[in-house]
Amino acid sequence: MRKKDKTPIIKAIRMLGIASRNEAVSLIKAGKVRVNGRVVNEFYKVQEGDVIEVGIEKFEWKNPDKVYLILNKPAGFSSQKGEEPTVYSLVPHIKGLFAVGRLDRNTEGLLLFTNDGDIGNRMLNPKNSIERKYLVGVEGEVSLAKLNALKKGFWKVIEKNKRDKVIKEKVLFKAKEVRFLYFDGKLSWIELVLTTGKKREVRELMKAVGYKVRKLVRISFGPLTLGDLEIGSWRYLTDEEVKKLKEALGLKDGNFPNSV
Repeated sequence: MRKKDKTPIIKAIRMLGIASRNEAVSLIKAGKVRVNGRVVNEFYKVQEGDVIEVGIEKFEWKNPDKVYLILNKPAGFSSQKGEEPTVYSLVPHIKGLFAVGRLDRNTEGLLLFTNDGDIGNRMLNPKNSIERKYLVGVEGEVSLAKLNALKKGFWKVIEKNKRDKVIKEKVLFKAKEVRFLYFDGKLSWIELVLTTGKKREVRELMKAVGYKVRKLVRISFGPLTLGDLEIGSWRYLTDEEVKKLKEALGLKDGNFPNSV
């Protein structure tokens, strides 16, 4: 990035993976964002070398090379930093790299990592309805009627932390597609497609119709698939995969139209 090039502060915060656009605006209006020690408004623009402070965290602004990779997450690893063992021990140590969404500690499968905050936020935005496909193994034989009920969904009251307060919210858990695969004598195997990433969503859905999940693997996320990637291994996305990823998000030529 040339010194004279400037980036809107909201977009910079998004690209750093700190917050979504709306969250960035709220942080700025609350006076929690500083650049080079000064509180800024939402119209401020940063340039190479500026130091962005969000709360107690500091970031030197650079236009990073975009990195995209996937990990075939093993069971037993946390998707959060600081919770050992963590998935971050299985991927390269790249500044700004973060996992796009989370998989439960006991869930396996495809986990996308990037340092591209725009892509990360767009992949997780419920409005974009990005599909997540799971292979689910549940105890015993299953009823097709019960499985089909997952497409109608159910409401559940959950607790959320908002602005340092715990609030209760009624949330819809629902599957877009459900397909029974086979029964192996112990477990029934089901293919499940969701378009949201709520906490423990697959397990909550199965629990609602009386089934206990014994094995859970995410096999695709948007246009990305595991392919023959071995469990515990990672790889960079190909140029074609990055292109398809951006196309799925309505982006062209690597640009982010109307992103701020």
